[in-house]
Amino acid sequence: NNIDDLETYIRDISDEMDRISGIIDDYEYQKEVKRDNISQLESRVDDLENTISDKEAEIEHQYELMKMRIKFLYENVDNSYIEAIFSSGSFSEAVEKIQYLLEITTYDRRMMQQIQDMVEDVNQDKAQVESEIEVINVELSDIDDLENAQQAQQELYEQARSLKEIELEERHEELDTAQILIDEMTAEIAENEGEITSLIAAY
Repeated sequence: NNIDDLETYIRDISDEMDRISGIIDDYEYQKEVKRDNISQLESRVDDLENTISDKEAEIEHQYELMKMRIKFLYENVDNSYIEAIFSSGSFSEAVEKIQYLLEITTYDRRMMQQIQDMVEDVNQDKAQVESEIEVINVELSDIDDLENAQQAQQELYEQARSLKEIELEERHEELDTAQILIDEMTAEIAENEGEITSLIAAY
């Protein structure tokens, strides 16, 4: 009965240890998933930051060109070119110069619009970086929570294993004591059987 009880008790503890181990493994899997997600997010952040750096360099370059062009137009075109239009030798020549001036203005507006679009793209990329970093921080916080929960389950697992070992040791001591008693009783029975056999023979 003691052996049967022990086997049932040990089986229950082993089942509980298996359940706890499954929880620990699940926490570990969740942490790995989050680490993979963080790695992908960090890679995207690096790519975005490189893109932002390239775009900002291009914006700076285009802006410098635009300033130079505006300065040139201000210093050389506004008055002298208008004077050249009015001093044209013919109407067709004047129309041609006016058309050229309008094309220059259209080009400048288009370039300014391109710079503004690039600035908006950079701002969107920066917002995306901030969003990705927020997700990374959430994932890191979740990993900390999982590690704490995993540690708590690990402690439960160690307690169950320790209890199992203690129970086994105590039950083994009981069984050893019982075995000694059985040996003594067996020896006594053998001795009694010898006496009974002698009595039967004498009778």
